[in-house]
Amino acid sequence: MSNTPAPSPSSSPGPDLLPSLGHLAVPPAAWYALGAALLVLLAWLLLITGRYLIADRETRASIRQVFWIRRRWTRLAKAIGLVTTDRHPSLGQTLVIDGQRTPSPKILVPSISTKCDRYGVQVKARTVPGVGLAEFQKHADHLAEAWGCTRVSVAVDKPGRLLLRALRNEPLARKITAVPDGSVPADLAVWNLGLNEYAVPAVLNMADVPGMVVGGLPGKGKSALVNGLISQIAPSNAVQFAVADGKVRKAHEGEDQPGDPLEPPLAGAAHPEAKARGSGRVESSSALPRRRAAV
Repeated sequence: MSNTPAPSPSSSPGPDLLPSLGHLAVPPAAWYALGAALLVLLAWLLLITGRYLIADRETRASIRQVFWIRRRWTRLAKAIGLVTTDRHPSLGQTLVIDGQRTPSPKILVPSISTKCDRYGVQVKARTVPGVGLAEFQKHADHLAEAWGCTRVSVAVDKPGRLLLRALRNEPLARKITAVPDGSVPADLAVWNLGLNEYAVPAVLNMADVPGMVVGGLPGKGKSALVNGLISQIAPSNAVQFAVADGKVRKAHEGEDQPGDPLEPPLAGAAHPEAKARGSGRVESSSALPRRRAAV
């Protein structure tokens, strides 16, 4: 009989040797916090998705533009030089035991926040030492090309903050339609003129203004502009209108048209009213042919 010991069974871990999740003491508050975080994340995703779906075509393009601007901002700022290098060691680097170690410089990139509309993107940038208004204005054309915009304007929002307006569409080329709703405006002294070149509402304060002149070439919107003001303030009982049209001779007539009897007479032709006066007969102007007054 051999004295060789029989091989012992393999010492593979059995079910009882595996760690069990039941031994992990997870407080209920942690599960509540995790569930709340997931709910907040889900609500944020639903808000972003819903905002994108209900937006018009131009606003959707601006939303996508905002995504790429924020994602590529750090790399773009480094490429065009809108960064500064801080070579001074931080407090943590000065406490390093190895005194021979050279602290690595830190690159400071201006932080940005974005807001979009159907015309483009509004970017607010926080300045860093050495990168301010002049540097952003210098690289405005580069930013416009990188962001796919027609132009980028830079202005001071407040100390340490810059406001960049990146326009993808031209707001001055958009037609504005005024639809009167019969409501009295809150301030009769404010004249809403539409949008300016930066897609910001342009208003004119008419308080204490004795008069104004609206000028321009024919067909460029002078009458439409004045009609918009009239439709805006007409519902108020505090406003009265007195209209004088210098193109006509009588209040009930509109603009002169070719063939109108009140047109200046041609060479060699006498006006019917002048003929009547010359013959000693005075006829009422109502007896002369006329067209319906323009409204």
